Amino acid sequence: MNISDFRNVEIIKHSISNRGNIVVLPPGKHIYDLDYYGKEVINGFNSVFYHQDRVKEFFKDTSDKKPSYDGSVYSNYLIWDFDNKENVDAARLDTIELIERLMAYTPANISAYFSGGKGFHVVYVCPELDQVKVDTYEHVVKNVCLDLAKGLQSLDTRIYDKMRVIRTPNSRHGSTKLFKVPISYNQLKDMTVDEILKYAESQHQHKISPDMTINEDLLNLIKDNLEVKEVRKAKTSLPELVEGIYNGFRENHNRNDGLTSLCGLLHSRGVPGDIVRALVSITNERNKVPLPESEVNTICNSVSRYRVNDQYVAPTNKDFITFKEAGEIWKQQMTMSGDFSLGERFSHINDVMSVTLLGDLIGIVGNSGTGKSTLCMDFANCLCQQRGNFSVFFSLEMASHACFFRGATISYPPDEFGEVSSKKVAYELLHNQSLMERVSKEWERILILDKGSITLEKIEEYANIAKEITNDRLGSIIIDYSQYIEGASDIDKMLEISRNVKAVLKRLKVIGFMAMQCNKLMPNSYTEIEDSHIEGSKSWKQVCDYILAFWKSRDDTKRLHGKFLKTRWEKDDVRFDMVRDGLKYHTEVYKPDVNNTGGL
Repeated sequence: MNISDFRNVEIIKHSISNRGNIVVLPPGKHIYDLDYYGKEVINGFNSVFYHQDRVKEFFKDTSDKKPSYDGSVYSNYLIWDFDNKENVDAARLDTIELIERLMAYTPANISAYFSGGKGFHVVYVCPELDQVKVDTYEHVVKNVCLDLAKGLQSLDTRIYDKMRVIRTPNSRHGSTKLFKVPISYNQLKDMTVDEILKYAESQHQHKISPDMTINEDLLNLIKDNLEVKEVRKAKTSLPELVEGIYNGFRENHNRNDGLTSLCGLLHSRGVPGDIVRALVSITNERNKVPLPESEVNTICNSVSRYRVNDQYVAPTNKDFITFKEAGEIWKQQMTMSGDFSLGERFSHINDVMSVTLLGDLIGIVGNSGTGKSTLCMDFANCLCQQRGNFSVFFSLEMASHACFFRGATISYPPDEFGEVSSKKVAYELLHNQSLMERVSKEWERILILDKGSITLEKIEEYANIAKEITNDRLGSIIIDYSQYIEGASDIDKMLEISRNVKAVLKRLKVIGFMAMQCNKLMPNSYTEIEDSHIEGSKSWKQVCDYILAFWKSRDDTKRLHGKFLKTRWEKDDVRFDMVRDGLKYHTEVYKPDVNNTGGL
């Protein structure tokens, strides 16, 4: 590996969805030097690892079947991300504990930051990493960081993925409006969380001046962690695996991958560890050049650390379904789902979406400022009122009180000019208890969960809790936005998330609304939205049953143009308009702009 080839860094500004901007670092500059002090950058991120030129080609491929990035990465620093959304102080204490451990090496190389959200980052400039030449720096960095942070519960281990990005120092968090700021060890110990939040309301300058002297103790620790401690995804195909079990694996790379795949396969099926070790050892003896016993033990020990897949179920003949049985299931689904209606205000949408089934996903696409969150809330509330059930609004951007005020503004009657003053709404809410009660009553079927970025698995867990709360009357969920689901910043994981959303909705037996932001190909909010404007367009278009796109009218500030980018039965590109009275929309026949300037 030639370290000089690794000068490419991904730089993201304004939105995590703006991925793919690759910058070549100038000589003498490092990732840990990146800083926006003195500049106003909202949601600034950079890649965790250094990349080769080939990463540029990876981002050019926007196909759904794009493979995971298989290029090598490099790092000359260690990094930790402590995050505890429920208890920020616990993350602070873990950060202090790690810094005290790192002080045993070279204190001058330690930098800590408040993330601007609900956690802390620690960076340790590590010249010792250049003393070990490996092809898997991401594994070595992860192993060393996990070793040094052993027992610290708020550590986020996903930061060590090859394509992971992290917030850049002195950039402003788009939701909290706080900056990611450097924070000293003494400040961490002496300041309360509230004081740290106040401190992060402004930028703070920090200069990293590391001591590049090699610390032998840290170097030895790194050498002890060269072993890959995580189960690699099986790179060996089934025919190759069967051939290897019978006749052994031939090449060096093939031997490691083959034995790891075999070991992982057996372990995931719950085969006892001693039997796994015996079978892997027997297979290794068939290799033309067997691996040393110590290396076989390393593979078995590494794989055994991971949880057995206790959800594995062997296939049987009962898994087959006849057409008659499928027809009964269809009839049951149609009966359970009922006719879809958002009420009289949205008749043009109802006409197209009348056959919407439980488990369906409805995408709501628009540029920033179009009002996607408002529409999602309004749609779900109308659907709940029509069906007499409930919905969970997973607000991954707005806080719960902001959601309440948005709902109150939607409900508030407009003035004689058809407008609603947010200032007037706020005043009335503070001085008119009956208005508070009326808004609460109108939106009583919406449950809010504002946990910020959470995983798809957590969304399903919370939805199941909501089913219990509502006596199994949960009818829909709203995810605002798709880009804020944890892991969606990684292109490969985003594709996996998009595929899994449907499975979650089917298990929950609910309808899903998903707000989706436009990507950087969208010139402005007045441009008609096409497939290519959706972030991760091909994957989301494949999994969504309906996609509604909205863009602003140049002729009428109270009008949004809308169309179906995808439907189940009707022809795509069905058009309509959304016209608001106050903040409450209704549909009308599509009225094209007279003042059309082609989106410029």
